[in-house]
Amino acid sequence: SSGSGGTVTPAGTSTFNYGSDITYRITPSTGYRIADVKIDNVSAGAISTYTFSDITSNHTISASFAIITFNINATAGNGGSISPPGSTTVNYGTSRKYTITPSTGYYISDVKVDNVSAGPLTEYTFMDITVNHSISASFSIITFVITSTSNTGGTVSPSGKTTVNYGSDLYFEFTPDYGFRIKDVMVDNVSKGKISSFVFGDITGDHSISVIYEPIPVYTIIATAGV
Repeated sequence: SSGSGGTVTPAGTSTFNYGSDITYRITPSTGYRIADVKIDNVSAGAISTYTFSDITSNHTISASFAIITFNINATAGNGGSISPPGSTTVNYGTSRKYTITPSTGYYISDVKVDNVSAGPLTEYTFMDITVNHSISASFSIITFVITSTSNTGGTVSPSGKTTVNYGSDLYFEFTPDYGFRIKDVMVDNVSKGKISSFVFGDITGDHSISVIYEPIPVYTIIATAGV
């Protein structure tokens, strides 16, 4: 006899002459393995054949089978998650879908399937699984560029293009040259007036800041005295 997932050949009840020999073959179905074979109700292990030699009494042989399973190991770097995480056991021939989700302020930089880059995927499905697999996701923090400029007559610090991480802060300070003063500060093309500093807080996009300086007016004082 045999359980689900394979066969014993010859099957059923067979009649043999005294002193004869008979070999039985145990064959698992696709996707199954031999779990155990019992000879006269005694385990003989996961054998694929068994021979009754010099038969002098009745015997039994029964085989049990188990579906083949595989492991999929899923990992995620800092900045996101993969679901389901860790090691997952799956049955032969089945499918398993994985979802990759970046944390706020991060993006998916790459997903590797069996150590081969598959690009910045948001999901991946292993189809008709017949071997062990691995999937790993890596993430990078989102960055933005803050551009600062000023005309002649002073400086802005930091100047030029500054790359900052998502959610960070960046402080700007404006210093006029001798004989100049701040006329206006434009933040994302919107006037902020004659301020001497500005902070971009919790940055979630690109920004620009421009400082306009002007010469300090020169006044003439004429003093006279009578006789």
